[in-house]
Parts: sequence; structure tokens; C-alpha cells
Amino acid sequence: MRIVVWAVGVLACAAIVLPGRIATDLTAFLPAGATPEQELVAGQLERGAASRLLLVAAGDARREVGPGELERLRAALAETGAFRLVATYPDPAMLDGHEILFDYRYLLSDRLDTEDFRAPALRATFAGIVAQLRRGDGAIDEEMLARDPTGEMPYLLRQWAGGAPADAVDGWRLDDGRPVLLAAADAAPYDLESQARALAAIEAVAAEFDPAVPVEIAGAPAVAVGTRDVIRSEAVRVTGLASIAAVLVLLVALRRAPAVVLALVPVVSGVLAGAAAVRLGFGEIHGITLAFGATLLGVTVDYPLHHLWRSRVAGATPPERAIRRPLFVGALSTAVGFAALAMAGVGGLQQLALLAVTGIVVAAAVTSWVLPALARRPVARLQGPPVLPLTAPPWLAPTLAAVLIAGGLLAAATGARLDTNLATMSPVPAELAERDGVFRAALGLAEPRFVAVFAGSDRESALQRSEAARPALDAAVAAGHLDRYDTVVRLLPSGRAQAERAAALPSAQTLAPAVAAATADLPLATEAFAPFIEDVAASRERPALVADDLPAGLLRDWIDERLVAQRGEWLSLAPLAGVTDADAIGDALDNGRVLDLQREADRLVTGYQHQALLHFAIGAVLIAAVLFAGTRSARRTAQILLVAGGAVGGTVLLLAATGTALSLFHVIALLLVVGLSIDYGVFARPGDAVGAGSVSICALSSALAFAVLATADIPLLQAIGVTVTCGTILAWALAGLFAAGTATTTDHPS
Repeated sequence: MRIVVWAVGVLACAAIVLPGRIATDLTAFLPAGATPEQELVAGQLERGAASRLLLVAAGDARREVGPGELERLRAALAETGAFRLVATYPDPAMLDGHEILFDYRYLLSDRLDTEDFRAPALRATFAGIVAQLRRGDGAIDEEMLARDPTGEMPYLLRQWAGGAPADAVDGWRLDDGRPVLLAAADAAPYDLESQARALAAIEAVAAEFDPAVPVEIAGAPAVAVGTRDVIRSEAVRVTGLASIAAVLVLLVALRRAPAVVLALVPVVSGVLAGAAAVRLGFGEIHGITLAFGATLLGVTVDYPLHHLWRSRVAGATPPERAIRRPLFVGALSTAVGFAALAMAGVGGLQQLALLAVTGIVVAAAVTSWVLPALARRPVARLQGPPVLPLTAPPWLAPTLAAVLIAGGLLAAATGARLDTNLATMSPVPAELAERDGVFRAALGLAEPRFVAVFAGSDRESALQRSEAARPALDAAVAAGHLDRYDTVVRLLPSGRAQAERAAALPSAQTLAPAVAAATADLPLATEAFAPFIEDVAASRERPALVADDLPAGLLRDWIDERLVAQRGEWLSLAPLAGVTDADAIGDALDNGRVLDLQREADRLVTGYQHQALLHFAIGAVLIAAVLFAGTRSARRTAQILLVAGGAVGGTVLLLAATGTALSLFHVIALLLVVGLSIDYGVFARPGDAVGAGSVSICALSSALAFAVLATADIPLLQAIGVTVTCGTILAWALAGLFAAGTATTTDHPS
């Protein structure tokens, strides 16, 4: 019956978990009490990660790509059907809603005034058109010239595309002269499989040229796919090696392959139950929660090992009776440590706590009640003591633990460095990150460190404040405080500004004579510019354009990245490039402020680390209470806590001594060290040689597995591997010394 209930539960959990979505919203992991600036940083990170644009550099020093070949490459990529757009220069066709942009061009452009529509200025404009026609430029669109002789649509496109030169007929180029295509895959930003197929299509099409065109690809999708591939290959490598090492240890210890398979039953059951609990409680599982949760639940593999090891030793007390009480004491103590994370008031940490607590309790229950029913035949028996008898002075273990705890506290207070730089924690390969930065900088798309922020009660007031600040920003550029700035009002001005521009436009009765006078002695037909006159007159009657009038697409994305809602107000963001004096810029802004995204990101991570440390301490108090209730002995509780404290303190001391900066990953990995330490402390009981043997096997298995993890190139995996390897060895040594210091020859269950 127990097996039937367990099997039904596992299937039900799998049915709940498998169809669900994996969430990626970074704001779920903001610490409680995050500042508006930190929320803005998190939002910028999230929007940046969702960018669809791919930047494709064609050719190299040995294989140049001319304009004709570049156009062939663009057309071939467009024909694959994998892209929403492929362009070599700012082309209206690349923007959803470009027709709206064209209709509103005279209200959106910030470079026109009344003089531009009078005969002298129009004559200069028309003379330029004549010169262009005489050059015989094949790219001339005569119909477009007749409707937009002042070139407002190309001007607006350059505002969106990072200020590409007006005469850049061969499009965007890198600093080394290589041409660049902009492509947007016809896939959701987080559909990495489709994005990967789009990247493969680019390489396949380029390879079909004779000779093949070498391409380098950058952009957020390329970084995301490349990072995923690196993580996948690295995770497969270290997971495979760690699994092989752990399985070999288990095979040597348990001597039967079925026993190794049985050891996985509680672990898998716990992971599925934890994930299902999160899905039911929150509606979705965050990717970070799933990754950390699966790693943290690695502590549960010790539970079946204790059971199977005891069933292996001839003459030992039956495992279901011998380990049930210490098993649940250790499991509940570890669970309340993770439960303390839920008190942080952070959605992501609450998910992590629910997954870990549920998984640990379920794994312990499956070990206690289901595993004995599955393992009716005992594993191969071993006669004699499983480990050599060990004795130690009773003062050695507590003294060593106290020294390690003091050393860890001292290192944390003085010598340990906290790594708050998100870049160093990122799993993005350095080569990909560097390439992406170079490409974006060359095209004017670089993600800035500094942003000017203008707040308003609604979008209109936020836009008006951005417009009012432009003279101050222009003065800062002239003074050398920054190279350039970007602002949403260059493409979407406030309603007030649009109304003022509409009122300044001439009527058809005024503009028609000015056009006739301007073309009087030029080889141009006055009536050819009738569409121009009609469009200007129609613009006088248009209502102001707002962001909601634009369809979803690159143009709307560009605006939404710079005009965001937060905490009941609207923020207009102006990215600043080449900043040399942020304080001077901030002082010059009467109605805005300058935000240092890097500094706020560092504060965000620091706040997160402080939250984790605070609730780490709260968890320690709860663990002590559960241990005391379970062991009913102040002495045993103190010993187990000293094992955990010594392992954590010694790990911090070792990391600080080697110059390792402690990141958020190290802090969270220490919770796993606590869980393993409690397990070893509970089962390494004085006089229990069988328990000491199972603890040794658990420690050896964990140390080998996490030592392999420490070789990973991914910061998250490496931090967990190094931290847990150190903690595992220290916890095993301290638990053994405590047991040896008060050893008897009795094998008892309590």
C-alpha cells in the first residue's frame, strides 16, 4: 500500500510540474525593502535580456564583403523565414508601425521650425534634391522625395538606430570597417531553441557563398544562446563526472547496483514534490529557484545512504527502527533552516524555501516508510566493523570547532571580501560579452552605466520634464561631461510639444505659394510636391501620438525601454554615454537625477546578501530549537551545532585566506553545508560505529561530487562546489572527532 501511495504521489507531482512555465523575472529575487533605484536596475536588466536584435558582422581582413554581396546576404537571410526583419541600414520597413511614424513625422521631428517651410529654406532643400537626382543615385525614391523632401522620416529612423550617418548608403559598420546587418529572429526572446536555429541559419547562409563569408554574431539572443550552450556543456561535464564519482563510491560501499538505484528514489521524490509545491503555491517556478533547489536538495541523498548502509552491516539494528528518529531530527532541523528564507518577504526566496523544505521532508519520509518496502532484500552483508575504531581527547573537537567559528567570524568581519559585481557572477562567457560590447558601442547601442531619470505623475509629465532637461544635457555635452545622450522625446515628444509643432505648421494656402517660389527656377515641377503640401496640412489636425498608438515591435520596444511605469509614477530614461563627471550632470538637472546603474546593482546584490545572512542567523536559532526538541539533550544539541558552526566558519576562513570574494552563491551554498553538517552530527553518534561508517560514505560521496563541481567555469557552479567541498570535509572531521571523543562500544538508536 505504501508503494502504491508513493507511486501515485510521484505521478501526480510530475503531472503538476512538467506542463508549467519556467519564470525568469529578476524582480522576483529583489530583497525586501528594495529602493526604487534598485527596482529600476532590475527592470533594465530584464528588458535588456529580452532584446530581439542580432548584430551580424560580415567578412574579415582576408575576406571583404562589398555592398552587392551584403545585399545578397541580407536577401538570403530574409528568405529563410527565420527572421522578422534583416536590414543593413535604417529602413522604415524594419519597424512595425513605421506608417504611423511617417504620418506623424512633422509632429515628431525636433529639428523643424517655421523658417523651414518658407521659400528660402525650401529652395535650399529642393536644390539638394536636384543635386541628388543629377548624381543618379540608384537608391533614390522619387515618390518619397515628393512627400518628404525635408527628410524627416530618415532623420527619425536615425534617432531610433543610434545616429547612423545620413549618407551611410552601405549601412552600419564596425570600427574596423566591417559591415553589420541587424536581424530580429521571428521568435520570442526567451525561446532559445528558436533563437539558436536563427543563429544556425545565419552561419549556414553565409557558408553557402563562394568563398564562404565569415560572420561574427552579437546581440542579446546570441549571448543568451551562447551562455546556455556553455552552461549546458559545462553542466553536463561536471554533472557526469560528479555522478560517476558518487556512483563508484556507492557501488564500492553498497556492493550492489540495485542499491545505488534505490538511493535515488527519495531524492527524485523530494525534488518532484518540492517543485509541485512551488507550482501550486506560486503558479510558476522561477528558473533560479529550480536550479538552486535541485542543488540544495543534494543533502537528501544522505538519507537513503544511511538506511542502505545499516542494512548492509550484519548484526546492526534494522535501519527503519535505527535511523527513523535521527533521520527526522536531522531533516526537520535542515528544513527549518531553509524555512527561515521565507521570512525575508522575497518571492524568489519564498519559492526556494518551499521547494527545499518540502523536498527534504518528503525525501526523509520516503526513506523511512517507502524505501524499506522497496528494499525487501538486504544489500550484500559485511561482517565486522565498517570503520576503524577512533579515539580522541574529549576537548579536541569543541576546541577545534570554536577556533574555526572564531576564525570564520574574524575573516567575515575583517578579511573576507563580498563580491557585489553582477558581471563577475554572470555565467556569460567573457568572449561573448566582450564581442557584444564592441558591436553595440560601434553602432551606438551600448548599454550605459549612467542614466538620467525624469519622473512624472503620468507619461505626459515625464516626457515634458525630459524635454525641459535637454538644454542642460546639451550644455553638459558641450562642457565635455559626457559624449552624447539618448532620450525618448527625440522620437516620441510630449503631447504639448506635438501640439505646439502642429500649430507652427503652415496651412496649405500658405505652404503652396512657398513651394512654388522655391521651385521657380529649378528643374522641378511644383505640382510634384502636392503630397508634401497635403501631408503638412494634415499634420496640423492630427491628435498627439502616444505610445499606445504604436503596435508591438522594435519601435514600441525602443520607447517602452525609455518610458517605464514604477510605483505609481512614470519615468523617462535618458541613457548617457561617455560620462566623465556624473555629479556635474546631476547638479545641472533641476527636474531629474543621474542614476549610476553599476553602483545601484552593487547595492542590490549587497542588500540581497545581507538579507540572506540575516535569515541564515534566524535559521540557526530555529535549527537549535528543533535539535534540542529532537535529541532531548543540551549536550548533543551543542555538539551538532558546533559541527555545523565549525564547518561554516572554517569554510569562510579558507575562502577568505585564498582571496576568494564571497558572492551571493557562496552565502546560499553555506545553507547546504549546514544541512550536511547536521546530518553528519546527528548520525555520527558516540559508540555507533555503523553510523560513523555511513557518515564517512556520505561525506566521501558528497566531497567528490562537489569537488568536480568546483572545477566548473561557471561562477554559480564553481562557488557552490568550492564551498560545499570545504564544508563537507570539515563537517565530517568535526562530527567524527566529537563521536570519538565520547565513544563507547554500544550500538544504540537514540
